[in-house]
Amino acid sequence: DSEQKNRSRQKAIELAEIHRNKKTNQICIKMKKKIYIAGKVTGLPQDEVYAKFADMQTNLESVGFEVINPIEVVNNAQSTWLEAMKLCIKELVTCDAVYLLPCHTNSRGAIIEKQLADNLGIPCHTNVFELIDQWSN
Repeated sequence: DSEQKNRSRQKAIELAEIHRNKKTNQICIKMKKKIYIAGKVTGLPQDEVYAKFADMQTNLESVGFEVINPIEVVNNAQSTWLEAMKLCIKELVTCDAVYLLPCHTNSRGAIIEKQLADNLGIPCHTNVFELIDQWSN
């Protein structure tokens, strides 16, 4: 039980940005925002899919976001579309925003993910700068 608490505490520390307020000298902890990547997977070459999701994950992580990559969530190219969607939706609903790859409009799954996010009030973005601006205050 204490081991699980320690793991949870360590994960929280990894996901936090710790800053010292220069005016008050108080330590402020700001949690990293979690971003889900949505885009077309089905029907495309596996190496192309892995590359475009991995590239966007790297880009988003480089500016400080925690990223949920659905390719890593499913982690099985043999999964059915329904199995993959169930896993992905479970992760999407824990996120602060969704980044929509340009190919999302050609994907039944990504369209469903966008509709779900919209209905839940989870913001969707097609531009990394908009995503950054949303939490820059």
